[in-house]
Amino acid sequence: MIQETFESPTNTWTIEAVCQQCGVSKSAYYRWKKMTQVNMEKREREDQRDFSLVLEAFNYRQNPKG
Repeated sequence: MIQETFESPTNTWTIEAVCQQCGVSKSAYYRWKKMTQVNMEKREREDQRDFSLVLEAFNYRQNPKG
């Protein structure tokens, strides 16, 4: 959303203003922008793997943990 807003031809806002309005720091926005698609996909796979491990532990012996 920040990138689309900033790149819009009718945009009059600065990156700082758009980030502030969205509740995101400028450094977080630039860090996200720097990420490549490959890195995003790798991170998503790792998150899915971690979720599976947590779910497996949660369901262990059909006795939910806290």
